[in-house]
Amino acid sequence: MTVVGPSVPVYRMVAGAMPSITGTGLTTGETVTVIVYRLNSGSPAAVVLTDDEAQEIGNTGNFRLSLSNLPAMTVTRQQYHYVMTDQSLNTDSGDFILEKEGELNTMPSLTDTSSYLVDNSLP
Repeated sequence: MTVVGPSVPVYRMVAGAMPSITGTGLTTGETVTVIVYRLNSGSPAAVVLTDDEAQEIGNTGNFRLSLSNLPAMTVTRQQYHYVMTDQSLNTDSGDFILEKEGELNTMPSLTDTSSYLVDNSLP
């Protein structure tokens, strides 16, 4: 099986260790603002960020925005689209999927047999 086109990265929302989205090819030293859209079955909706300014990584022209700036998730898994724009109007954009911690299908515990053993006995 072959994947056609770029894949969409999936990030897991973990308290205290939130991932970041990264924009490349932007102008070093400039302010970069970010707009994030929630993608759903209807039209994309912009989300209100707690901070919409991306931080430059060194002097590389690469900028990052922590996903902790997104509002609290109300679903287990959500796809987003982002656009980063510098003061010279250069842009970088992309998509990502964010998964909510604690509500995902995970492996059963090896130390808690009730997480994987099913009692099929009849009363």
